[in-house]
Amino acid sequence: MFRPRPGRSFSVVHMFLNMRWGRRQKTIAMILVCIGAFCYYQMFVKYFLQSQLMKTNLEDPRFNGFDKCPACFGTSLCEDINNRNLRFTSYSRIRLFDLINIKNVFEGVYMDKEVVLKRLGHNSEWRESDAALCESAGLEPPLCKVSSAAYKSKLAKLNRRDGVLADDVKDLSDVVRCPSQRLLDRIWSSYKKNLGHPTESVSPEEKMMLMMALSFNPEPVLAQMFPASEGWPFPAYLGACGRFIVMDNIGSSLLEYYEAPWSVRVDLAYQAFAIAHQFTNNEDEYALYMTDIIYDNFAVTKDGQLKLIDLENVIVVDKRKIREGKFFTVAYLPTLSQLKFIVIVVCGKVDH
Repeated sequence: MFRPRPGRSFSVVHMFLNMRWGRRQKTIAMILVCIGAFCYYQMFVKYFLQSQLMKTNLEDPRFNGFDKCPACFGTSLCEDINNRNLRFTSYSRIRLFDLINIKNVFEGVYMDKEVVLKRLGHNSEWRESDAALCESAGLEPPLCKVSSAAYKSKLAKLNRRDGVLADDVKDLSDVVRCPSQRLLDRIWSSYKKNLGHPTESVSPEEKMMLMMALSFNPEPVLAQMFPASEGWPFPAYLGACGRFIVMDNIGSSLLEYYEAPWSVRVDLAYQAFAIAHQFTNNEDEYALYMTDIIYDNFAVTKDGQLKLIDLENVIVVDKRKIREGKFFTVAYLPTLSQLKFIVIVVCGKVDH
């Protein structure tokens, strides 16, 4: 056992130098292990906890999907994201939230206005979509870069001309389930208007972004065709960046009003009937069919207004076309996530 000599001060260094060589080696190894563990802990906290659990970097092109463009929804809000005018709020800022945020819907603020940012699909659905896009471009997934493959894929159908034809959108989504040229022209004109240059030509990249929305999830297309500013019961569409769209945050889900006072529930029920009436009878002469009717697809504003917030599964029928007698019957079978029974959509019928 080591003891300091009389008249000399004791120190850890003296103790270490007087150790046997074997014990000295073990001590050095233990010190190195402790230093390594400390450094690893610091790196773990800084690079994993902060980046993966603590903060979501909305500006990252790999996160917002800008790196996949033109196989995306748009780029109109990317500059605002980079300038921090659009940012996440609440739990949406935490990366750990992504693990339970299956719907990929995030809360945010844009120019001091509460908004929601939507990817419009699960991560698995995006992977399937990318694989299908690569396949349509004739490329194998390991060698396929989505942003480049888009130019050779089905998304490039519109690049030969301006405008949309029925053959371009056949079986893409519900909004064009019963296409008339007037309906397709409305899609095209409303899209150009929101691009900010309604009188100029649309670039090939912008055309592919429109096709991406029509084929993956037409919610932004429908919100632009029937804008909230014209009295339609939908959230206002504010723009997109990569694979995120941004819309007004309407408020709480209708499900939260299940046990609200009787007078409140009666008012909301009346508004639901009013929405159904508007979808059938309107000045634009379109009939809109909701095929995914659940509580969570509706929300209520702070002043009690009922809105439809999930626009993916809405079929649009041109009533003028019906009067011409040129429509045909279309059999439509929803997915299991939609109505629990078979819906037969008759493109020549507009009653609900």
